[in-house]
Amino acid sequence: MNINITAIERYIRLFGLPAFLMILGLVGMAFFSSKAPATDIASAVFASVVRLLFPASAGLTIAAALWLAWNCWQLHRWECGDLQGGCDRCGGVMSHKDGRYGAYSVCKMCGGKREGWH
Repeated sequence: MNINITAIERYIRLFGLPAFLMILGLVGMAFFSSKAPATDIASAVFASVVRLLFPASAGLTIAAALWLAWNCWQLHRWECGDLQGGCDRCGGVMSHKDGRYGAYSVCKMCGGKREGWH
């Protein structure tokens, strides 16, 4: 059995945060979708907060789904050889960061790091 650890790391790096945010938005939508009647002041205040948080959860779900779809598209382009990224090793898309010792770039596909933004 062949397990490609690099591919697993790549998928976690690409899809981990968008999938987590999408699940968080879906849980928020499920939690804030109740239509309980307001019987006292506390439940009336909670009902007004729910009216604000349900669209926010829906927006988070939609934004995370679009981010996930974009990462899928980038991965597909990279696997087909159509992506002209900045990584010297694999040609993948670079993520630009500022660290302790200055600016650096991290490849989203292979995890390679380079000094400066590329």
